[in-house]
Amino acid sequence: MTRFRDQFGSVLERAEAESAALRHDYVATEHLLLAVLRGETGFVAQVLERFGVAPETVRGAVLGAVAPGKGRTPSGARPLTSWAKKALEEAATTARQAGDAAVEPFHVLLGLLLVGRGVAVDVLSHLGLEGSAVLSVVRDLRGGANEG
Repeated sequence: MTRFRDQFGSVLERAEAESAALRHDYVATEHLLLAVLRGETGFVAQVLERFGVAPETVRGAVLGAVAPGKGRTPSGARPLTSWAKKALEEAATTARQAGDAAVEPFHVLLGLLLVGRGVAVDVLSHLGLEGSAVLSVVRDLRGGANEG
């Protein structure tokens, strides 16, 4: 997870915090999505707004879709699930292809949608957010910048 930590530090820290809050011993797509949404009032919120969805709505849907772990909160590092790794890889690729210097939360959102698997995608799809439509909105909001 070290290679991801360098590139996705703050998102991974928030994802691990979300995982801990749910008493999970792993970081999955749902934790990445919760991390992207945490305190979000910026670009991701604008993207969601275009679909008539508030970040709090997505957060509530994720929390309703996952069960908290049993027992104490596990301590220590949490491994990424295979789909979470793939989502982060897609986020990095998307940022690189767009010529962006850093991977931003919206790249992680796109990465989750591009992977197309996991709780995060199930929730987003249920709320009407599909990969190509979200990518189109991102491009529009960024003034036509080449994403993905």
